[in-house]
Amino acid sequence: MAEAALRLWTGLDGATVLGRSFVRRASRDVRFIVPICIILICGSFAAAALLQMRMDRGRALAQAATFERVRAADVAHAAGQTLDRYARLGAVFAASPQQYRSADMARAEPAIRDIAVWGPDGAQQARFEAAAAPMPAPIFS
Repeated sequence: MAEAALRLWTGLDGATVLGRSFVRRASRDVRFIVPICIILICGSFAAAALLQMRMDRGRALAQAATFERVRAADVAHAAGQTLDRYARLGAVFAASPQQYRSADMARAEPAIRDIAVWGPDGAQQARFEAAAAPMPAPIFS
């Protein structure tokens, strides 16, 4: 046992010799190394392409979400402006129905077909199209 402990380790004993001889032989054989290198290079290109596609997909989803938020904000802003304009025209009519009719303000907004003003008791107080069919009383909650 003492001899084994004193002997210098050269790394060339047992399984190491078999492993290194195979590696040396394989590294010197061009027919073996070239296909292995081609496979490794193609694999690295494939891995890089997959990583790039994942990053591109993430960026595209983030950009689509940003565009969708901007579009939703634009639609909400336009709808808000239209509803505010309708509210102003309704307030003008509620304040003075005769003046609204005489000024022909209905031409200012052709999308408004009829305006009705209801009192706190649920009775109809004024209506723009007086000759139209009667509307059912609203239920305020």
